[in-house]
Amino acid sequence: MGKKNVLIIVLLSSAMLFAQDKEKTVSVDSPWKKIEFSAGGYLTDITTEVRIGSDALGIGLSVDLERALGLETSSFIFKADGLFRFGKKQRSFVGFGYFGLTRKSEKVLATDIEFFDKTYTIGTKISSSTKLNIYQVFYGYSFLQDEKFEIGATIGFFVMPISLSLNAVNVNSTIVGTTDGVSFVAPLPNIGLYSSFVLSSKVLLRQSINLFYIKKGTFKGSLTELNMTLEYNAFKHLGFGLGINSFNLNFENKNQDYPNIDFKGQFGYKLSGVLLYVKGYF
Repeated sequence: MGKKNVLIIVLLSSAMLFAQDKEKTVSVDSPWKKIEFSAGGYLTDITTEVRIGSDALGIGLSVDLERALGLETSSFIFKADGLFRFGKKQRSFVGFGYFGLTRKSEKVLATDIEFFDKTYTIGTKISSSTKLNIYQVFYGYSFLQDEKFEIGATIGFFVMPISLSLNAVNVNSTIVGTTDGVSFVAPLPNIGLYSSFVLSSKVLLRQSINLFYIKKGTFKGSLTELNMTLEYNAFKHLGFGLGINSFNLNFENKNQDYPNIDFKGQFGYKLSGVLLYVKGYF
C-alpha cells in the first residue's frame, strides 16, 4: 500500500473515530499554539521529466533530466512553514509555506539527445540548471478540536517560479545551443485536509494532504503533497519533527503565449523523502 493511500486512510479513520466535537475555549496548556514556525528540510529522491513540443496529437520528446543531463537524483531541500491562530477557540488560522531547490550539473554526452527542438551529439558538454521555488499562503479551520486532537481543512494558493537553463559546447569548443529563462509563474489554488493527535504531553502525530488541479484554456496543472510527521516538544518553546513527504507536480501548456508561462510542452517534478525540522511555538 502506497504512502498516499496510508495517509488518506489515517485521515478518514481519524474523522470517524473522533466525530464528537467539544466546544470550549483553548486552555493555557493546549497543544494548539497561537504561533508556530518550523524550518528544516528533507533528503529526497528526485525525478524531473520535461516533454517538449507536446501538441494535440501528443507529438514530442520526453526527457528525464536526471539521466540525460546528469542532475543529482537526491538532494537536501530547504523547507519552512508557519501559522498564526486567532479567535476565542483558536480554530481559525492563517499560514504560509516555502520550499526551494536549485540544481546544477555538467555532463559530456555519451549519446545523442534532443532538447528544446535541438539535437546535441555525442561529446557535447552540457551545463544545466534547474530552479524550483514554491510559496504557499493559506487559511485553515479546525472543524473538530479538543485537547487531544484536531481535524480540519485549508484553502489557499501556491506561487511557483520554476526555471530551466542549458548551455551546450561541442568537441570543438563551439557553443551549439543555449536555453535560458524557460519559466512558469502562476498563482494556483489549492485545498487541503489535516489532522493532529496528541500521543503524550510532548509528542504529536500530524498528517496533511494538499491538492490542486486547474485547467484553463490550453494550460492545465496538478499538485499532490502528502505529509506525515511526528513532533517532539522537547522544551517550552522549542521542538523537533521527523516525518515523510511526497510531492508530485505536473504542468502541461499547449500554447507558448499563455500569460506568465514561457513554456510549451509538459513538465513534471516528483519528490519524496525524509523530512527533518526544528519548530518554535508560543
